[in-house]
Amino acid sequence: MGGRRGLETVVGNKGEVTRRVRHQSVLNRYVVLLKYGYSYDVNRGDRYWQQLTAARDLRDYYTHLDVTEPRAISSQQVVEFMEVVLLGMICPSVALGRTILLGIYDLYGKLAELSELAEDFVEQPFFRDWPFQEGYMFHCNFDNVDGDRFPSVRDLERYRRLLNAEAERARGNRPE
Repeated sequence: MGGRRGLETVVGNKGEVTRRVRHQSVLNRYVVLLKYGYSYDVNRGDRYWQQLTAARDLRDYYTHLDVTEPRAISSQQVVEFMEVVLLGMICPSVALGRTILLGIYDLYGKLAELSELAEDFVEQPFFRDWPFQEGYMFHCNFDNVDGDRFPSVRDLERYRRLLNAEAERARGNRPE
């Protein structure tokens, strides 16, 4: 791949060789900020960092939902997630003896107050425990969605014809 950290050499769709910035996870970028912005070296074995990594993984799961492995989430998990994220900023602040985000302690205090009011509730995706052996389409309400890129079930046949025509064009054939 690339010679310098953060850059990689790739071959594009048309065969051109280019260099681009490699994606860095938010926690890797945070480590760089702490190291070069605050002269703080993160110990990735510290408990707060391990919890922050687990929180990132949980965030990634819900951001890129995998319908074949749906999970429930509880109100307690949401509160714990927010606490871990805040502690991810508070722990380095304590070690440095200065805050890295103004108002972070007040925000943590508000979370502590609100967490006492949180009621136990578990949210489950409606497709949890469904057996998936093949692809499955389910209904989502979205307004103002580009119908060519993201067709509704009603437009599925039109979308398939459009994709087939583009595939034929890409191969150099003319669509029928």
